[in-house]
Amino acid sequence: MTTKGSVLVGLAFVFVGLILVLSDRWPENVNVIGTKTRKAHKFDHLFLLWFIKQFLQLLLLPLWFMIEKNILGFGVFKHGGLPQRVRRDVQMRNVNAFQDENNDNAPNQGEGENQAAEDEQNQNDQALLLHRNPPRQLRSPSKLIYFPAAFFAQASVLLLYFGLKLTYGSSFIMLKGTVAFFTALLAMAFLAQQLACYVWFGVVVTTLGFAVSGISDYIHVPNGGYEKYGIAAGDLLIVMSQIMFATKIIYEEKFIRKHSIHPMLFLGAEATYGFVFAGLFLILFNLLDLVQYSYLPNGRMEDIVDAWNQLRNSWQCSLAFSGSIVFYILYTYLGMFLIRDHGALPRIMIESIIWALYWAVCLALDWETFFIAQVPGLCIVPIGVLIYSHILVIPFVSCGQRGEMRAQDFIRQEIEENQGEPEQDRDGNGHAGYQEQEGAGENHPVAEEDVRLLDHQVEIHAANGDDLMIEG
Repeated sequence: MTTKGSVLVGLAFVFVGLILVLSDRWPENVNVIGTKTRKAHKFDHLFLLWFIKQFLQLLLLPLWFMIEKNILGFGVFKHGGLPQRVRRDVQMRNVNAFQDENNDNAPNQGEGENQAAEDEQNQNDQALLLHRNPPRQLRSPSKLIYFPAAFFAQASVLLLYFGLKLTYGSSFIMLKGTVAFFTALLAMAFLAQQLACYVWFGVVVTTLGFAVSGISDYIHVPNGGYEKYGIAAGDLLIVMSQIMFATKIIYEEKFIRKHSIHPMLFLGAEATYGFVFAGLFLILFNLLDLVQYSYLPNGRMEDIVDAWNQLRNSWQCSLAFSGSIVFYILYTYLGMFLIRDHGALPRIMIESIIWALYWAVCLALDWETFFIAQVPGLCIVPIGVLIYSHILVIPFVSCGQRGEMRAQDFIRQEIEENQGEPEQDRDGNGHAGYQEQEGAGENHPVAEEDVRLLDHQVEIHAANGDDLMIEG
């Protein structure tokens, strides 16, 4: 994806995400009569909403197949694909070794030998070896790789739901910043990413910004507050929810890149398990009485009939409900593109902007109690994002930047030295490096000086706009 395309996806992600979180919050401020003979109450039907979201996400799977197979002309909507990754490096190393061995054993034929005949012989040798040992295509991933992502998503929703029932809404904002910290830790542990000092500093500053914004409820305790031990338990559940969410997106980054899975296919396949989870919990919570966790008149955690009546009786609830469903699909789809093309941590840092804007809008609409102490926190969050993006440069936390520049200079030098060698295919090990075009069957050498070091990977942008990933 080009730089311009990435910027557009990021802006769309922020806009869609802001509409989504505001749609989820709006019904909480509307009291509507649900089932007749019962009093008006706020719309609190998270599990029905989650079930419908998973159902619509599941529909992405047949939609992807229709686009991929060009059924009913849906192929015109094909987008966002990556060329099929083929393990060529091992085979090309074998080709080079085979040629070197033949060259060592061959007699010196002198300078007058026909160069064309030699080139033809080399091509025949390559063709023979690749015929005996063809490039091994990556096997289709197991259907079970989508199960953990669905499990982590469902666990995050459940933990967050019960956590918010025990503590203030501002606690969620205060602890939301921890997801960036947990994502950075998991990226180091499971993806072997080496993060620069300024990246860590930006993550910490963003986390502190959310903490400053949400701590006001603990300084100015509202009337009718929660129990002290309940607040501690709720905060712990919220932190656990953020850990589950961070684990989910790190898992998605690993496997969507490893198997070059299209985001639409990944989300649709993930929803095959998520839909089953959501359906089971929807049925369970329609039968389970937990008055301390429910705002519904019947004391149950979910009531489908009550939700239907509330949607019929209030256009605000209907509009917010519909907006939450539609924008959720767009939000997760754009987020998966960010994970695939840039990584889980950049996606989280962009998402932090959404929650800062959301908190500011809630304060402006009087959905949350305003305290002057919240203002510095809302200002600190974007500063942390700027530091993370290395837009705002702070000298004493720029360690690691020199190492990145040295790596970039090295890659540029390697590219320049091999500009005139179209016969060779180069990769991160000094071998092969043609970027295969999807559906074209043509090879184009990397020939551009734009090189960036992304965490543990070097991404080389070719002159024709293609990307070549070199694992480092």
